[in-house]
Amino acid sequence: MNEIIRIRAPWKTIDGSVSLPISKSMANRIIMLKAYSGELNHPPDDRDSGDTTLLKRNLQKIAQQNDEGEPVRVDCGNAGTVFRFLLPFLAKRNGTWILTGERRMLERPVGPLVSALNSLGADIEYLEENGYPPLRVNGKTLSSGEVKVDTSISSQFVSALLLLAPFLESGLSIKKTGENVSGSYTSMTTSLLRSAGISVSVDGDITRVFPGIINTTMLKPEYDWSSASFWYTVVALSHHGTITLRGLTPPERSIQGDSSVAGIFRSLGVFTNNTDDGLVIRKSFSVPTITRIRLNMRSTPDLVLPVVTAIAGLGYGALISGIDHLRYKESDRIRALITELRALNAYIDYAEKMLVVHPSDIRYLRPVNTYNDHRMAMAFAPLALISRTMEVRDPGVVMKSYPEFWSMMEELGFEMIRI
Repeated sequence: MNEIIRIRAPWKTIDGSVSLPISKSMANRIIMLKAYSGELNHPPDDRDSGDTTLLKRNLQKIAQQNDEGEPVRVDCGNAGTVFRFLLPFLAKRNGTWILTGERRMLERPVGPLVSALNSLGADIEYLEENGYPPLRVNGKTLSSGEVKVDTSISSQFVSALLLLAPFLESGLSIKKTGENVSGSYTSMTTSLLRSAGISVSVDGDITRVFPGIINTTMLKPEYDWSSASFWYTVVALSHHGTITLRGLTPPERSIQGDSSVAGIFRSLGVFTNNTDDGLVIRKSFSVPTITRIRLNMRSTPDLVLPVVTAIAGLGYGALISGIDHLRYKESDRIRALITELRALNAYIDYAEKMLVVHPSDIRYLRPVNTYNDHRMAMAFAPLALISRTMEVRDPGVVMKSYPEFWSMMEELGFEMIRI
């Protein structure tokens, strides 16, 4: 945990290609639909993220248990998707389960999902603080019906119920209450259900999922747009750089909400073109005249870090709204982002639920702390292009979503020194 990676930017113009991981958001949803259909053993894949590997291991462990004896401990680390997706699955599966995780996971709310499941007849109890893990889950048959879910903290509560819904006798009707954050991920889940042959109707805040048999052969994950966003930051901060994103689905065809990063970075002078080899992103030779950018990122929280570090590195100003739920991610990302950018001489504040970035001159002053958060490491690494050198603590955190990130940086000409 004390390891530091020193990143030295290349002197030559960046011109290369990178491979991307499979979208862990899509992969984990597909794996859960297969698990509900009875397929719990999934072979490892070199393209898997750390979260997907953890989900596969936990499902294999669950498959090996019977419903007798002591409660079975299922550890989800700091993977919110894994924890929240497994909760309804275990609530419906015979056995007694202790669902837990790392310290940070125990600080991440799960109350709205527990309340919704208990209203369907689940038997879930809190073992420590109400509303938070760890949980004791006594598996049993769940009923169909209607549930209300507060979506102001996480869309994963809704997605977890959507994945469960086709396997209930009469399906499920879900009413979203509160601010609808990360809505693009809910849309991804409904798109996958429809691709698998499940009937889904959406009417405002109410989503109705009908029971059915999943056609898992129709479910194919895309390469990850969330991971691609960090290469947009690299190109934005480069001197007319070009990167090919191999195999990435064009934004107009992708079901990933984070494909909107292409449009956001266009305003920062990065253009996206489709080719036979993948998407090519290029820094424009004409520099956009920008004083301040205003963005609402309520539906795309995973883009906040790469977008904000790019804006800060370019010396622009910005007003970013719709991000209060970032406090409940792998780290408190609002606090972490502000702390680490200020340590690099940036002028940034959070007031009235708005992140305010003032034009600044980024300088390397000390290693960047990553708070056990993969996206912090990958978002700050490209700032080496501004300061020529950047140091990042605990570089291994990228294993959670993008194990090849540092080797891809090297392929683009960055020098990586572990100290």
